[in-house]
Parts: sequence; C-alpha cells; structure tokens
Amino acid sequence: MQAVAFFDFDGTLCTGQVWSGLGRWADAYRRRRATYRWSLRLLPGLYWPLYRLRLLPEGAFFNAWGNGVARFFRGMPYGEARSICQWVAERHLLPTLRGDVVERLHAHQARGEGVVLVSGTLQEAVEEVARHLGVSTVLATPLQVRNGICTGRLEGPFLYGHLKAQRVRRFAEEHNPPLDLSRCWAYADRRWDIPFLEAVGRPVAVYPDRVLLAYAERKGWEVLGRR
Repeated sequence: MQAVAFFDFDGTLCTGQVWSGLGRWADAYRRRRATYRWSLRLLPGLYWPLYRLRLLPEGAFFNAWGNGVARFFRGMPYGEARSICQWVAERHLLPTLRGDVVERLHAHQARGEGVVLVSGTLQEAVEEVARHLGVSTVLATPLQVRNGICTGRLEGPFLYGHLKAQRVRRFAEEHNPPLDLSRCWAYADRRWDIPFLEAVGRPVAVYPDRVLLAYAERKGWEVLGRR
C-alpha cells in the first residue's frame, strides 16, 4: 500500500501568502477598484485582532479570512481568475519556496511515494505551485463559480485544523486502495495544524510556531527548521 506525504502550503512550503500576492497583482495592473486593493491590505488588521481577543471564534475567523480573499474575484470570469492565480504563483509564491522543504518533497517523489498539497488557501493558486513541483493532487478550497463567473465566495469551508484532518482522512478512505495513514507523513507549521499532523503516523513540524514547537518536542515529532 502506497505511503503519501501531505504538505501544508502557506508557511510550510512557502513564506509568501496568496492574499498579499493578489494585492501585488492589483497594484501592478491597476485593474481592480481601490476598494478591492485596500480590502486585501486590511485583511490581517481586520480579522486577526478580533481573533486574538477571542471576539471571533476560530472557525469563523478562518472562514471570514478565506471569503475575504475570495471576494477579490467577485463578478470576474473564472478564466481571468485562473490567470491571476497563475501570476500570483509565478511572481509571488514560487520565489518564496523553502528550499529545504522542497528538497524533502522531492525526496518523497524520488522514492516513489505520493505527494499531496493540503491547504485552506485558494485551490487555484495552490494548483499552479503544485504543477511547478510536479505534484498532481491538491486538497484545497476552490472559488465558487456560477455560470462561469466567480461569486466572491469559497466553494465549501476553509480547510483548517480539524477540517483539514477530516479531508485527509476522507482522501485516504477514497484512495484506491485505501491509504494506511499510520505510514504517511504530514508537514505543517502552525498550532492549528496539530489535528492535521496527528492524522498521520509520521508528523513533521516545519518552522513551527511556539505552540507547535513545544507540542512537537513533547510528542517526539521531527522538527524541520526553526523560526
């Protein structure tokens, strides 16, 4: 039965963020109204303080964040949205790939093990990076599209924490043959990725935040990189 390595995206494979890349695209081409550009800049300032003050539950925080990014594409033809995501991947995300993490990803590929990228960020952007890395499977959150036009929302919940773990388990069950997750790896960087990491038998904390680092050391997990 094939073993698979699941890689988180933002902060794990790369240090660039999709939302800030969209802001760069908007500034470069001036093709979106100023309100859209400023909404992207305000995302961290708007939602993060509410979350830190516990005025916004974790699930609501991540869904608000994800749909805030998706709102950038509201009313846009899906083909144009894909082109923008390609620009963001090539100009903003690929240059920030972590070399040591990519090396680990390629090592799995060289051994004939499967590689899957798992992220709550836009599936369309992650797919562009996956193509560059030779990865064919992405578990992420796509833009909602109706009649070829982006609605400005995500198609489904933002994959974070326990939802990311659930998605991995469903993928393992639906795989032919089913995957034995106890033989699989997961790589991630933040404390809310702990359920995702615990879903497999070989978790790796990658440039972990303080909480995840302490948890990984207590559990005896491998740690790749330090902040």
